[in-house]
Amino acid sequence: MIDLVPSDEQRELTDSVSAFLARELPLSRFYPTPEARPNEDAEKWPAMAELGFFGVGVPEEAGGVGFGLLEEMLLFREFGRFAVSTNALATVLGAHAAASIGRQDIVEALLSARARASVALPREPYCGGVAADAEHHLIDGVESDWALVWDEAAASLLPRAAIAEVAGVKSLDWTLPLSLVRLTGGRGAVCGPADGAIFRRAGVLISAYLVGLAEAARDDSVAYAKVREQFGQAIGAFQAVKHRCADMAARAEAAWCLVLLAGLAAQHGQADALFQIASARMVAGDAALRNASANIQNHGASGFTAELEAHILLKRAHVMLQLGGDQQTQQTILMRQPAPV
Repeated sequence: MIDLVPSDEQRELTDSVSAFLARELPLSRFYPTPEARPNEDAEKWPAMAELGFFGVGVPEEAGGVGFGLLEEMLLFREFGRFAVSTNALATVLGAHAAASIGRQDIVEALLSARARASVALPREPYCGGVAADAEHHLIDGVESDWALVWDEAAASLLPRAAIAEVAGVKSLDWTLPLSLVRLTGGRGAVCGPADGAIFRRAGVLISAYLVGLAEAARDDSVAYAKVREQFGQAIGAFQAVKHRCADMAARAEAAWCLVLLAGLAAQHGQADALFQIASARMVAGDAALRNASANIQNHGASGFTAELEAHILLKRAHVMLQLGGDQQTQQTILMRQPAPV
């Protein structure tokens, strides 16, 4: 029998992370201003590092907090609720990759926020985890010291010296600056384990983040449905809105259950871990996209405006679905795995 109820310690972790993000990184930070500004999440990186956020799942002997993958999932679920920069994913995965090969200097720099890492997505798929001389899209990497790339086999951290910017690119999610860069793998690359561990961890954490986005959209819709009135009553009383909110809740709950199952399978090294992770990614991604879309619809005409965060959740879901392979890639991975017994 699997106990899916979080422990007191896990609840305390979730509550502390949620309280910090609600206070320091509310979704309202993305409201438009007269002048364009870069993503400001990095300003909170030192405070988040001091609280141990990035080291939650890193072993104590490597300088982390020493919890497991399940606690990291709870962390990234909250990151998704507040649309924290994808640099959080790069920082955590980079720390794990560096710790696995004994690069304690890099682990300490990332966990203390003395160094920053960003996700780099290859324009063309490749195998082996080590970036050859190839073009990548670097996400929110304006001031990053490392670029992280990974695939099913391995992961690599590329230093700033190996990153040559080719051109700026207009990002779908304007809160995450995007650059087209060329990464040279032979110049100071730090290669993580070649056992697929980073790929599996990334799949679980991205899925948890997507669930957070789905839940944020659900909560935003429910809150709006309680106060927005038409024909003399709250719109939450209308079946069309009521049923959409119920569907959003069901999708988010189903996705979270699958993510929990995937996290347990990965943490315990079960043979069907990749099957469960790919399944969770697909369902969580679908929940994030559909809930974000329904949230915009529930907000009516105002849902399309920049003055609300509804559109941010949808755009961020699209970006997150590109990390570690899109939905079609997850389907391919799923079909390659033996069915769980």
